[in-house]
Amino acid sequence: MANNLWSCDWDAKKIYQHSGGTSTITTSFSTPSTDPRGITWDGENLWSSDDAAEKIYQNSGGTSTITTSFSTPGTNQSDLAWDGTNLWSCDVTGKIYQHSGGTSTITTSFTIHEDYCVGLTWDGENLWSSNSNTDKIYQHSGGTSTITTSFSDPAQYGSSNLAWDGSNLWSGDRSQDKIYQHSGGTSTITTSFSSPSTTIVGITWEPPAAPTVTTQEATAVGENIATGNGNITSDGNSDVTQHGVCWSIGSDPVNIAGADGYSEEGTASSGSFTSGIESVYDGHGYYYRAYATNSIGTSYGDASEFDTLTNVKIIWWRS
Repeated sequence: MANNLWSCDWDAKKIYQHSGGTSTITTSFSTPSTDPRGITWDGENLWSSDDAAEKIYQNSGGTSTITTSFSTPGTNQSDLAWDGTNLWSCDVTGKIYQHSGGTSTITTSFTIHEDYCVGLTWDGENLWSSNSNTDKIYQHSGGTSTITTSFSDPAQYGSSNLAWDGSNLWSGDRSQDKIYQHSGGTSTITTSFSSPSTTIVGITWEPPAAPTVTTQEATAVGENIATGNGNITSDGNSDVTQHGVCWSIGSDPVNIAGADGYSEEGTASSGSFTSGIESVYDGHGYYYRAYATNSIGTSYGDASEFDTLTNVKIIWWRS
């Protein structure tokens, strides 16, 4: 499954999930308030900001459900970014803030360029920003005010927002209602398409993640066999290449490396599955976990327990 671009529109008051890096919309929902600005993805959840409410919101996954919110550090809030650990925000006074994790606590801040810092993103190592006064996109050295490179953006009046897809920069142009894919971190445009509505104010990239999986109670428990049950609740936007269960006698296996045995059921889609637990001893307690693997990594459900049946031998005595 492809990675997905997200965009936010001020005029429609909507957040859109795109199919990969295309104009095709797979889902959309209303913004939490009336003056939406930036959005970013933290690996599990979407974040959005609103200037009228002066709030930053954490959404539950990629849904409209809000799990937490707090006040913006300044006025005239613009874009957001996530560096893998911390949230970043900026405002049109030209100030950029690093938050402590996903909280309102500010750990560092600096003023960059002139007024109207309107775009932020993180490329894995460096912060990027855009400025609508200078009509430029800037690469920072790490998370500092030091600029290592800059170039003119494709927008007529300055890019309204930025995103990074793991290899390429993306920019959004509210004046032309266009979304651009750049070649790497350069000004060269490799593709562009119209935004889903009329005033785009935020874009972000949802990269693939490890799957999420849960473990259910074992069934069909016998003397030397049982059926493990699991559920892949999300494939993490990347095809599941292997799944199954792992088990250990008397203690939690934690993962395949610590298991006495494990099953391999091959590729899978999201949903429930069963997997055989074999070659176990009768009359013993076992712990097991469901697991699923994609290109990003392997995830495990919580441990569950079962006791195999005792093989009772009846000896007949003849007098």
